[in-house]
Amino acid sequence: MKNIKNKNDFIIGTAQLGQKYGIANSSNLNSKYLAQKFIEEAINLGFNSFDTAASYGNSESLIGYGVKNANHNLKVYTKIPKLKTKNILEAQEKLEQSLKKLRLSSIEGLLIHNPDDWKTKGMNEFALELRNSKVINKFGLSIYDKKQIPNNELIDLIQVPGNIFNQKLIFSKELVDFNKQGGTVIIRSIFIQGLLFLKEEKIPKSLLPLLEPINKFKNLANISNISMQSLAIRTVQSICPFGKIIIGCDNVKQLKALSKITDESINKDILDEAIDLGRKYPSNLWDPRSWNI
Repeated sequence: MKNIKNKNDFIIGTAQLGQKYGIANSSNLNSKYLAQKFIEEAINLGFNSFDTAASYGNSESLIGYGVKNANHNLKVYTKIPKLKTKNILEAQEKLEQSLKKLRLSSIEGLLIHNPDDWKTKGMNEFALELRNSKVINKFGLSIYDKKQIPNNELIDLIQVPGNIFNQKLIFSKELVDFNKQGGTVIIRSIFIQGLLFLKEEKIPKSLLPLLEPINKFKNLANISNISMQSLAIRTVQSICPFGKIIIGCDNVKQLKALSKITDESINKDILDEAIDLGRKYPSNLWDPRSWNI
């Protein structure tokens, strides 16, 4: 299998492997065969990075089946779930389980899914040992607010939400400073779990206040003759050019379409208009944690 081109600014999201994920998810890659084909096709298209988590259903196991025969320098990021015992031994056990499922002895990045677990006794030593032993290359946190951006030399990786309508964190000085100090930033939820592309009649009643800005976003893409996916991606890249972007899709067909989109360029005036549009419609409903559906 030939790796055509490494799309280093993009990471394939895999929450949809083996489970329903996202408000617009219509299919799931819930078999070893489909997952392996999906992973292989992603590699063939030039993607070499994958984001997963212990809490993403069978995602880690299915990635393991998908990458076992891949002769590529793959970069896998996973996350330790919220610690029930607040004990470092639990974190160690969760990582061992993840590595076993992934069929890997080392990964690119390990994140703490619940940022408060960073305060667990022994976590500093745990992170340092993993890095020194080459089990991980980067260690970090999955966060939601700029107040959670760490100031610790052991943390050189953070994952944050960001999209056309949720710009506050990816526009923040704190995030820029973290990157300037050598930190890697990964941006998730750029499609708002598929909400941007959902047909009007399928949008839950509780999210109807978001319909007007979403329609304006669609109209901007249409009159500019640009796909909504491309506009969503390029807007985030314009706001936060140093961030690596997680892109999610449900099947190989969508994956191929997204691969073409990642190579497209958009006029700066259009991007500026999209950014301005997003700033006009702040709402807590852009955060899926607030959804009552």
